[in-house]
Amino acid sequence: MNTRPEPSMNNELFVLEHAKLRAFAFAVLGDWPDVGGIDGMIMQDIAEGAGLLIKKQRFAPCGEGCNCADAIGSDAAEWAAGVDCFRLADFVKAKP
Repeated sequence: MNTRPEPSMNNELFVLEHAKLRAFAFAVLGDWPDVGGIDGMIMQDIAEGAGLLIKKQRFAPCGEGCNCADAIGSDAAEWAAGVDCFRLADFVKAKP
């Protein structure tokens, strides 16, 4: 259950989240209509830079639906060295 406060223009958290979403939108659409194709790695970098994706180093799969586990598989050496795992920021996952 989402326990975030209801957004309002006086809510600092809402203002911060809104700024992050605007930064992401501007980075993706700033040159529209000449945006061309944006590949997944560029989109990931933009989302991380805007604070929509959070990078955490993992040494084992983080659970069901772990994209890193799908990409890395069971390579023990790679997991032992640490894997950068990207997860959506909580405010992105929260239902409006």
